[in-house]
Amino acid sequence: MTYRVQSVERAIDILAALSDGPHNLTEITALTRLSKGTAFRLLASLSYRNLVVKDPSNNVYTLGPGALHLLQGVMSGLGAFASVGRPALSRLWEQTGETVTLHARLMHERVCIDEIPSPQALRYTYTIGSVAPLSVGAAGKVLLAAIDDPAERARVLQSLQLARLTDNSIVDRDALVREVEKTRRTGWATSAGERVIGAAAVSVPVSGWGTVVSLSVLGPAARMSRKVLMKMLPDVQLAAREIEAALTEAATERRPQSRSVARVSRAS
Repeated sequence: MTYRVQSVERAIDILAALSDGPHNLTEITALTRLSKGTAFRLLASLSYRNLVVKDPSNNVYTLGPGALHLLQGVMSGLGAFASVGRPALSRLWEQTGETVTLHARLMHERVCIDEIPSPQALRYTYTIGSVAPLSVGAAGKVLLAAIDDPAERARVLQSLQLARLTDNSIVDRDALVREVEKTRRTGWATSAGERVIGAAAVSVPVSGWGTVVSLSVLGPAARMSRKVLMKMLPDVQLAAREIEAALTEAATERRPQSRSVARVSRAS
């Protein structure tokens, strides 16, 4: 925590404020609780590489093409799970009728990198970009279990701050270790009310391109009993295998292109 830079954090707050659309300076200060002078200086700095651009006709700021460039970098990495795996995710969504999500590990948290919300009126969702502690929920257990190196896994588990988000959140470290080891043995995890009371989920790992994300189906516990979760599990596992196969195929298609480019470069 001592290495965090306040000005960088404030700049990130401005980018987050602009993520929902253009705003003028007054609106940005209201959203970020920064002074006008501070916000103005940070906005000027964020114009570097066009992360933020200003429309001189109305003095409104918006995310610029530089932010799009960063997004393209994300999509070529973790975003590939969502883009390449979209057909499998859509089929799983149709089969279950519940919310389907992908989560990736981000240090001691997990971030939602893709979501297809349930079409039903009563549903639970995450929202792409939202984060939650690794210690809560089926997705967190899967991502912790995916850490192959025992020493690294033990270090991460020991360093987690166990958050009590609900009465069902796991706050006993030994209990969490047991849950993670069980997930490693079975290859899947479930949760009920650990992050949000009344929500239940089943999650499995998806491997590809040198990393692992979690694939989850979540919804109201009233619809998703333990029996229903176990009935959904084969469909979730099949979707994971389909995404892994699609990622492998996509990687294979990219390699010949890279070699072709290399040959052209040498010839020139």
